[in-house]
Amino acid sequence: MTLTEKYIQKISSDLGVVLSGNSYSFPCPFCKHLPTTTGKIKLNKRTACFIPEKNCKYEYNFYCQRKGSNDCRGDGTGGGMGFLNFLYRYKPYLGERFKFEKEHT
Repeated sequence: MTLTEKYIQKISSDLGVVLSGNSYSFPCPFCKHLPTTTGKIKLNKRTACFIPEKNCKYEYNFYCQRKGSNDCRGDGTGGGMGFLNFLYRYKPYLGERFKFEKEHT
């Protein structure tokens, strides 16, 4: 198990993460509470995922299909953000622990 997968397991119970193939899907923690265009709130709809990078299957990126809030829009033209940036936005203390473990391993 890689360090990133270890931290995905730590947050999986909070987010409701489901492994599907080689990616992890879950309801977006940043925009699941916001209403859709029809006015409905779908708290359990899995619109976000961690997808492995093309060149390295051990590094994951966060993507949200809805892009309903500034936190889940990410960086760049395609959206998305690295796993460390996701942790800093979702649970900053876990982001610090992840960064420390990554640097000292």
